[in-house]
Amino acid sequence: LNRVHEFSRKCRLKFNTTKCAVVVYGKDNNPDFDLTLGSNPIKRKDGHAHLGTLLSPHKASVSAHKRSKITDCKRPAYAIGAIGSRKAPVTPESHVYETVCLPKLLYGMEVTAIPDASIIELESFHASVAKTIQGLPDQCANVGAIKTMGWIDVRGHIDIARLLFQIGRASYRE
Repeated sequence: LNRVHEFSRKCRLKFNTTKCAVVVYGKDNNPDFDLTLGSNPIKRKDGHAHLGTLLSPHKASVSAHKRSKITDCKRPAYAIGAIGSRKAPVTPESHVYETVCLPKLLYGMEVTAIPDASIIELESFHASVAKTIQGLPDQCANVGAIKTMGWIDVRGHIDIARLLFQIGRASYRE
């Protein structure tokens, strides 16, 4: 934390320490040790939201958070299913889903590890929207529904976001 504070001071970045937290993964050997950023104390938490993504060592909390993100995207995603025709791959529904729903669903996931179970949940939702837009039955293969729309899978979207995030970090000069 001292290095982070020193770097932020050099770059004239200010941290809002009331919004900062430390999430301990694994055993906390020094729970009574006070953490500080400069002279400001930092709280320890079991989980903390960062860029819309819950960071927590507890898989149940992370899974519940992902389900709530899916729920938040269901209404607009399925509402757009009634917009127009059922022709694949490029439709107004597809465009709205890719520009409104998908970014909301995946916001912040490039900065954290995502359990495979959460990826599977997100992929299932992604495929169900593709099936709805195309008017396909639920029994249709998920991969087929996604590929006929010309979409990439959720893991691909996250990987692209991670790559862009790393490029952005690499291009930053001290």
